[in-house]
Amino acid sequence: MGTQITCDEADDERDWRLVKELLQKLGRDHVMGVAVGNELELLYQKDYATPSCIHRLWGGGQFWRKLTQRAADLDAMAGFSDVPLTSVFGAAIFAGQPFVENINATVQTLYRDAVAKFGKRWVFTLNIYPYFDPNNALDPGSSTKCTQALTTSTCFSDPRCLLPKMVTDMRTRMQSLSGSSAHLLWLGETGWSSPQASTLSGKPMAACTAFSSISSLRKYYSNFLSWDLTVDASSRGPELDGYWQDLCPGNGPQRISFEEWFGWVRRNYLPFQELTVDVPVPESYELITSAVGVALAIYVLGQFDAIASSFRGLSGTPLTLWAPPLGSVVVLLFGPGLQGRRGAISDTEAVRTVLVACVGCAFCAMLAIYSFGGDQPAITRAAAASGSLLWMRSTRSLFAPAGAFACLAVDQALPRLPPVRDWQWVAEGVQLIVVPAIVGSLFLFAAQSAAVFLRSKFAWQEALSIQDTWLVGELRSAFPSLPKRELSKLLREAEEVYYKPRSVLTDQGEVNPYIWLVISGSLVVEVSGQVASTLERKAIIGEVTFLDPKDKLATATVYANTGGARTLRWSQDRLREFCEEEAALGEKVMAAISEELIEKMVRGRGAGRRSPEESVRLLAQLRKAFPQLGMAEVPRFLKVADSVTYSEGSCLTTQGIENRFLWLVLSGSLSVNVNSQTVAQLSDGALIGEATFLGFAAESLASATVRVDEEEGVQTLRWSQDSLRSLLVEDAGLRDKLMPAFSDELLRHMRGEKLQQRRLA
Repeated sequence: MGTQITCDEADDERDWRLVKELLQKLGRDHVMGVAVGNELELLYQKDYATPSCIHRLWGGGQFWRKLTQRAADLDAMAGFSDVPLTSVFGAAIFAGQPFVENINATVQTLYRDAVAKFGKRWVFTLNIYPYFDPNNALDPGSSTKCTQALTTSTCFSDPRCLLPKMVTDMRTRMQSLSGSSAHLLWLGETGWSSPQASTLSGKPMAACTAFSSISSLRKYYSNFLSWDLTVDASSRGPELDGYWQDLCPGNGPQRISFEEWFGWVRRNYLPFQELTVDVPVPESYELITSAVGVALAIYVLGQFDAIASSFRGLSGTPLTLWAPPLGSVVVLLFGPGLQGRRGAISDTEAVRTVLVACVGCAFCAMLAIYSFGGDQPAITRAAAASGSLLWMRSTRSLFAPAGAFACLAVDQALPRLPPVRDWQWVAEGVQLIVVPAIVGSLFLFAAQSAAVFLRSKFAWQEALSIQDTWLVGELRSAFPSLPKRELSKLLREAEEVYYKPRSVLTDQGEVNPYIWLVISGSLVVEVSGQVASTLERKAIIGEVTFLDPKDKLATATVYANTGGARTLRWSQDRLREFCEEEAALGEKVMAAISEELIEKMVRGRGAGRRSPEESVRLLAQLRKAFPQLGMAEVPRFLKVADSVTYSEGSCLTTQGIENRFLWLVLSGSLSVNVNSQTVAQLSDGALIGEATFLGFAAESLASATVRVDEEEGVQTLRWSQDSLRSLLVEDAGLRDKLMPAFSDELLRHMRGEKLQQRRLA
């Protein structure tokens, strides 16, 4: 049990009264010891600690007086006269021999007086954090690697490891001061921070991303759990140790002036903490809970609607709450909410669909009112529901009946529509949109929050390991090809990082050690000082340097937009290791990241935004044309490519004219003509210009005319042959994989042309 010693004496006394009450409730059998003060050797570094306070506590003897007073109070409490006493200090007390003794902290004097007064009742307690050890250094010749420091800082089984080494040093100093080896030593705190603690800034280890990675935290914690407290044969280990874990990491700024992350529990963004299963729940569970939830929502909204219909709106029509929540809000968003996707409410595409559906509902309802009269609320609701289905499910089977009903309503209503000046007609429409939308939104938030909360309770009762399902949902949206069961593995390698507005993630031309996934907010991308694009939720940043380890420099400056951005961040080095360790999963992660980069590259060269299906199709065509390419090599190949569309009648090459390009056909068909005769047809996946690229054509002259035949035109990826040759000179590995593909394609074309010529002959 600990009690504070600070510069506020009144607050210290209040704290001590509460501690005494708790001690009496617990009883002596449940109290191991009482610590008076925590790391007071560092108190002078606090902003609120004035020089006069430090002098009063140490030089003026106030700390010693408080310590002896607390001991006397314990002696007066029944059963506590023998409870061990201690004060917790950190490694900074090693600044003197045997302990620090200066104007900021007279620890040596305090220890000597405590041993003399309390004897073996006094326990030495030390906090040891190898994470902050000032002797940690980067590997020789490296500005970012710290393999040696990481090894010695995270191990426990060898006397040369930092923590056992400091325990041995502490034992030696204790014996030097007291002349005895009988005193107990408690290891008060130890731990590891991930992400990087702000107090590590400016130190060598701040430059080593692996040092503060989640994998290093896991390694330290695992080794700590395996440690049996032994140091070596000639020295005793501590009699007790404790692992420091902040259960609300990131809440430091409310308590202290810096931020540290020594916990395993992530922050959540709802009014309650969500505990959900590490292994995602089965699809059947999600379907059942969604169906039950929607049914419950329909029933509850029906009850509310029955009450609302007893009231009249602005034009005398009975109020209805039914249409928009039933047709759009509930069905569209309530199901994902039950599945733990707390981000569903902020899904802009879904919200846009809801708004459009609400407009459709209101429009059809207004037409129904004037078609069938305002005294038939059932028909009004049916018309509104039809409008919702008409707008939201145009490709589903319900389109036909909904459309027919809407057309009937329009046909009946047109002759009866009042003039536009009739304000009640407008008011009715506003009423039918605003009232249900407000009620539906409130209902959605309450129902979704309750559903997620109940799921967390069920997960806890099942005694399963926990994970943040919302973040798993975000990962699933970014990596849809990954099995849900594997997503939590990828999440455990990430750290959740919030960037304030204008905070920089990458600087163009600077080394980038991370890769990010945006989970909320937006980012601005600048190239050479000019805004190039904006990245929003689901965007991946840093994939270029991740996929091409040879190129560590960021290609753009990326910073958080107004409102900031919340991200998942991985160390690139650790993520590569993870992809190697989890081979099957790693291949899918690499594929997803490659697809994102391909999408950006193609879009950035005039192709426009592609759908995920189109992006996957493009990737498949590239892999089919160049099967030797790995996922990490495809983006490097695309760096020098342009997306070019050709209209009907356009010629990519003209026989006898110099050709400086190489094409891959993405869609459409072309004819190959030699001496005005068609000798071949080319379609998706075909290569064009490989003969001049390989040097088989004299003076780079095209051997055939390749013309677009289709009215829809042809989409291609086009490479400048000079740029592609330069790339292959720089990258021998890429050259070795691409050249056989070019040669094989050329041989196929040559065989095809000879066969066609024999047929023509």
